[in-house]
Amino acid sequence: HSLCEALRHLFNDVSRVLPSINQVDAKESESDHIERRLIKAIFNSSLDKADKILLKELCLEIGAISDRAENAGDRINIIAIKQQS
Repeated sequence: HSLCEALRHLFNDVSRVLPSINQVDAKESESDHIERRLIKAIFNSSLDKADKILLKELCLEIGAISDRAENAGDRINIIAIKQQS
């Protein structure tokens, strides 16, 4: 949601891009914390070692989505800065 908002602001009101990008960064950071907690919980569980590895990989793949959103946000921010100068 925040990334879409930042993109809309890029075309309508560049001065509002940065607050939206800051929200994207905050959500990505929160996502990283959740990812680490989940992986820790997985490896503290009584599951099979193979299942633990598969679940860890799933968590990492899901976490990569927020990483991509952050990267896109960074690019939107660069475009906004270039438009303002």
